[in-house]
Amino acid sequence: MKKIEILYKIEEYLLAISIAIIAIVLVGNVFSRFIIGTTWYFAEEVCQIMVIFSSFMGLAYAARNNKHISMTAILDILPKEKRRILENFISITTACLSFYMSYLSILYTIRVAELERVTPALQLPYYINTVIVAIGLFLCGITYTAEWFESLKTK
Repeated sequence: MKKIEILYKIEEYLLAISIAIIAIVLVGNVFSRFIIGTTWYFAEEVCQIMVIFSSFMGLAYAARNNKHISMTAILDILPKEKRRILENFISITTACLSFYMSYLSILYTIRVAELERVTPALQLPYYINTVIVAIGLFLCGITYTAEWFESLKTK
C-alpha cells in the first residue's frame, strides 16, 4: 500500500510540474515576443506535450479523488443496494473501457513510431504524445479497478 501512495504522490507532483511548465513557457513566450521581439520556437510543442500529459495523467488522479463530472440523478433516486450495484457496474465498465482504449492507443503509438515522425521544432519523436495517452488511460483503468475492488470489500 505504501508503494501505491508513493506512486500517487509522484503523479501529483508530475501533474503540478506539467501545469507549471505550461504557465512558465506561455508567459515567457509572451514576454519574449513583446520585450525582445522574438518568439520561442519550441513553446507550442512543449505546451502541447504538457497539455496532453496533464489531461491524460489527470484522468487517474481525478478518478481517484472523485473529481470527474458525474450524472447522479439516477443514482440519487435509487435505493442504497441498487445504487451500489450501479456504481460497481460503472466502475468495472469504465475500467474495461479505459484498458481497451489504452490498448488501442498502444497500437496507434506503434504505428506512429513506425512512421518515424518527429515534431517540427524540437525534433522529438511524435509517438511521445501518443504513448502518454496510452499510459494515462491504463492508469485510469487501474484506478477504477481498484475502486471496484474496494467497493466489493466494504458492505
